[in-house]
Amino acid sequence: MTDARRRPAFRAAFYACAAAIAVLAFYPLDGQPVTGSDKLNHLIAFAVLAGLADGAYPNRRRGPMRWAPLIAYGLFIEVVPRQHMIGLRPR
Repeated sequence: MTDARRRPAFRAAFYACAAAIAVLAFYPLDGQPVTGSDKLNHLIAFAVLAGLADGAYPNRRRGPMRWAPLIAYGLFIEVVPRQHMIGLRPR
């Protein structure tokens, strides 16, 4: 369990990471940063985000409802560019 004094830092890191993931997902890039594999990049990004979520919100229930917001966020950043809702081309 995360020390209560560290939760604000975990929360700040969690939201900064979520924002960085959104920028990388929505910004059209030539090639793939980090690994060269889109799927591996997603796996790494969401593993880091899940770890930060555990540190930021340690008292949340276990199970599917705990991960529902992260799954919804992942679906959102996959669907939005494909729908051209913000004027970007899908990758």
